[in-house]
Amino acid sequence: MGLPMNERKAVTGETRGEYHKADKKEKSLIPDQYLRITGYNRQYAIRLLSAPPAKTATLVLNGKTVVLKAEKKPKPKNQLCKPVYTRETIARIQTIWRFYWYTCGSYLAELIRQTIDFLCSSRTPNFHITPAIHAQLLAISERQIDRLLKPAKNTSCGCTAYPEPQARPPPSLKNPRPDPVHR
Repeated sequence: MGLPMNERKAVTGETRGEYHKADKKEKSLIPDQYLRITGYNRQYAIRLLSAPPAKTATLVLNGKTVVLKAEKKPKPKNQLCKPVYTRETIARIQTIWRFYWYTCGSYLAELIRQTIDFLCSSRTPNFHITPAIHAQLLAISERQIDRLLKPAKNTSCGCTAYPEPQARPPPSLKNPRPDPVHR
């Protein structure tokens, strides 16, 4: 690493062009030369050389050469996606989840797919399933059901499927031994 950073960048730019134009046999030899010059780790050097070249344009304005570099658009931070499932769909999933005795998402998804006709036509527990909710219930994944039910599972719903955690008994009560009889 005897070269300063600006010289290493210049060598990288030149070598990258050669690396992209080279055939497979030459591509195995080019990093060896590049490593001797720069002193980089081999994998890091290959990653640098195989990266696409930066998009630049050279212009001559008023007799001066100007190099323009394309900038990447910054990704917006914390960009929330538009929710796919409506509140009504989530409410119906929670109702169906309670109806099927708090089963996990993988079983619930399969139960919904197999009994969707019953759920739509049922009048005793009326699930109020519209055609839009019907389509969403058929398309939802097991993992997504678990994600949507997580807030309901975390609240104390009074169901026996998720009992409150109990304190562990002390070790002395786990394996009780009778007191020795003194004679």
